[in-house]
Amino acid sequence: MADTYAEIIRGAVIVLVVFGLVAASAALVFGAGIRTALSVLLEFLVAAGLLRLSLAHTWMAILLAVATIVIRRIIVAGFSIPFSGPRKPVGSGR
Repeated sequence: MADTYAEIIRGAVIVLVVFGLVAASAALVFGAGIRTALSVLLEFLVAAGLLRLSLAHTWMAILLAVATIVIRRIIVAGFSIPFSGPRKPVGSGR
């Protein structure tokens, strides 16, 4: 029974990763932008990671999941910072 459960979870993780890639690609194709596409992909990858975490019952796996979520949060927060392009040197007069 436990082996069947593990196989179902592993299959669901693969499906989530594929859906994430498809959704991110669709976001790019339909003009949502690279930031949105990466954000969508990261959400699916985090979901897959959390689902996979249900198979591992170690503190190391839990810490890895926490680190993944923190990194994802930092990356997504970085997407919200506007990019203003190169700055003009101070004192250029123009």
